Amino acid sequence: GPLRVLLAEDDEDLRVMTVRMLKAEGHSVAEAADGLEAERLLAGGDFDALVSDVMMPGRTGPELAGYARSRNPRIRVILMSGHSEGRMDQAKASSLGYIFIQKPYSAEKLLRRLRD
Repeated sequence: GPLRVLLAEDDEDLRVMTVRMLKAEGHSVAEAADGLEAERLLAGGDFDALVSDVMMPGRTGPELAGYARSRNPRIRVILMSGHSEGRMDQAKASSLGYIFIQKPYSAEKLLRRLRD
């Protein structure tokens, strides 16, 4: 069914495109342009999933993921990164129970991972 998703992405074009895609699938989406805004939304809201860029101003994706999990242990976490140097490797992400997606990603891939 539809999920309540928090999308944290500092690239505006990518954020707009991803929000549109998630809403087209019937999900409700709150969006944040940086890590601090995302943290405020997490503090005040109840989300099924966090979809976050790894490298962002204010808070990193892994920091947000840890905060989100401390509030809701069942929240689904998807971290996205195109920065090879800042990349949390797949094994580390998996060990923490996060899903890792390499940018650029397809709409199908993100939606499939959200449903997994």
